[in-house]
Amino acid sequence: VKARYQQLLPTAKKALAVPANAAAELGMIYRYGALGVAENDEEAFKWFSLAAKGGNLAALYEGGMMALTGQGTAADVLLGESWLESAADKGHPRAQYTLGCLYSGLVNDVKWTANLTVSTKWYIAAKANGDFRADSWLKDNYKKMGPDQIAEAQAAALPFVAKNKGALQAVQEKSIWLELIVSEAELAAKKPIKAQPARVLK
Repeated sequence: VKARYQQLLPTAKKALAVPANAAAELGMIYRYGALGVAENDEEAFKWFSLAAKGGNLAALYEGGMMALTGQGTAADVLLGESWLESAADKGHPRAQYTLGCLYSGLVNDVKWTANLTVSTKWYIAAKANGDFRADSWLKDNYKKMGPDQIAEAQAAALPFVAKNKGALQAVQEKSIWLELIVSEAELAAKKPIKAQPARVLK
């Protein structure tokens, strides 16, 4: 644990020098009730909103999901889709997968106009960038589409299929800063303390 703590410390300090990153980490702590802090979706959304204005990908994804489903804020599908698309445009695989689901009509209790071509574009991007949940839904979409639709979706996905390099750190199940805090707590308590994993759309 001590070695991991020392390894993470420089990266965490550098990341938290950016206000948007610090706000995103506070959002994560409130969202998932980490480090003994009670879950509080309203507080989480407040911090994600601040971080999203600074372009933090994790905040755009988490806040977008909350706005989409009305958690911690009044449901705002347009805002949720907008934030998710901002994250997806920058290569966030889970945001890409979620947009694939949204445009397929698969997000529970969310009304959105289905568009198989757009859905397939985002599924292709999500799969290429490492979110393999998209694979089965992608195959399902292909069965419903004609050759021209498939070709259009594949062409539209091309700009996004290798755009994940800047997003990898943002989509880790545990953020570097959160892992650092957990490592510090483990050192102090001499016993394992585990943060809750990020929730994913199923």
